[in-house]
Amino acid sequence: MVEELCDRIFLINEGKRVLYGELNSIKDKSGERRVRLLAEGDLSSLSNFTYIRDLQMEGKQLSFTIPSQVGLQELIGDLPVDIKITQSLWIKITQGQETGSQPDCNL
Repeated sequence: MVEELCDRIFLINEGKRVLYGELNSIKDKSGERRVRLLAEGDLSSLSNFTYIRDLQMEGKQLSFTIPSQVGLQELIGDLPVDIKITQSLWIKITQGQETGSQPDCNL
């Protein structure tokens, strides 16, 4: 939606400028997403994914970082069939700080 309306973005968080610039430049710099999942099945295989970093598992809860170029559909498509995701939360990370999140997505 932003792509259709804007050439540049100005993001403010708690009254402070977080980022400003051309949309394509910001996308290139955005770098990573933190992903939090509730999932069932054998989750140990996720540690073998080359694009998953900082993997933390606690019971059925997972938290990890992936490059922003990896989409939800790609991640889900790469998962072994015995893993079932019940809830997800994606958080964009820009310049090392969490800048916002997509709402929980129930799958």
